Amino acid sequence: MDNTPLPQVIQFVYQNVYHRPYMLAPEIAGDKRVLSFYLMDKQQPRQFFKTYFQRLHIATVTKNGVDYLYPLPAAAPRQFTFTYQPRYRSVSYLSSVLQGAVSSGAFTNTVQTLDYTGASTVPGESTATRRVSMADNADILVYMGTRADIDKVRRLLPEIDVPAQEVTVSGYVLEVQHTAHNGSGLQLIADLFKSRLNISIGARLDGGNILSFHTNALNAFYNLIRDDSRFRVVSNPRLTAVSGSSAQFSVGQEVPVLGAVTYQDNKPVQSVTYRNSGAIFTVKPFIYNDVINLDIEQQLSNFIKTTTGVNDSPTLIKRDIKTQVSVKDGEIIVLGGLASSKASHTSTAFSWLPVVSGHTDDSDKTDIIVVLQAKRVR
Repeated sequence: MDNTPLPQVIQFVYQNVYHRPYMLAPEIAGDKRVLSFYLMDKQQPRQFFKTYFQRLHIATVTKNGVDYLYPLPAAAPRQFTFTYQPRYRSVSYLSSVLQGAVSSGAFTNTVQTLDYTGASTVPGESTATRRVSMADNADILVYMGTRADIDKVRRLLPEIDVPAQEVTVSGYVLEVQHTAHNGSGLQLIADLFKSRLNISIGARLDGGNILSFHTNALNAFYNLIRDDSRFRVVSNPRLTAVSGSSAQFSVGQEVPVLGAVTYQDNKPVQSVTYRNSGAIFTVKPFIYNDVINLDIEQQLSNFIKTTTGVNDSPTLIKRDIKTQVSVKDGEIIVLGGLASSKASHTSTAFSWLPVVSGHTDDSDKTDIIVVLQAKRVR
């Protein structure tokens, strides 16, 4: 027979060889496998087909003169243990990336019980037949799976275990003084870039609280503002972060705050804790081929004297924003959104002519502006 579906082969065998009734399990009745075989005259048909069906993982049980044919569960594939010492990336990173690439098996980073029998013919692998306890150190990747999956892991590791990309984030934290007449601090900086450096705004993001400039003239910008009384440099941060990891810089002070009261020998003891205040900025970069995505958290906080409640402990005033931006390598972004204001009312008059007087209302504002530039580390 040639290219015959499995159910038809079974029908032929039972009608022409076994001459007995039979029943097929649904899995076999719907089996789509196509078979081809040739039976020679000197071969025993019954033994031939018995062996043939066994190799197809088909079992037979006889009840009341009827043969019931059903599929045998597939034998579990033989598994091996593979170990690898990472060159650049962590074990957890490598295992998380590789997990989706292999069909079976498991990565282990803790003490587990593995089936092991001694050395395999392939270095770094061992066959699995008896139980031993095996510990995975934090710097060793251990995978247990089939030979095919291990080969796939071997091929992928050189492409995955590569140095992590890094980015240097530098910039300035500024206090910008302005009034209602000359716009916001963000607008002042945009005007400086345009008028003094001949650089136009690349994009307005986050509802107007973020500007981007397609330039790397960060030092030139600082030279413009260092002698301008409207700008005060609070900090000049510079840090390097790995893609996917957070980095933080802060400017401020630790303020003592009253804590809980405990009792020792029936005497109250007042605890004091120190809390940070000032400008705190957290950056988490994600580096891709064409852009650098930045998760940015910007916080401005300060303590003031408490006038109600617990007067002996200061009150924390905190303002913060969180945003995500996408920039190109070397591009400058300007972040605003944290501001405070103070209204003033001025009256002027001549002492000898009080009926002639003038009134001036103004509002002095202070913006906290962050100017950042992200550059890949080459």
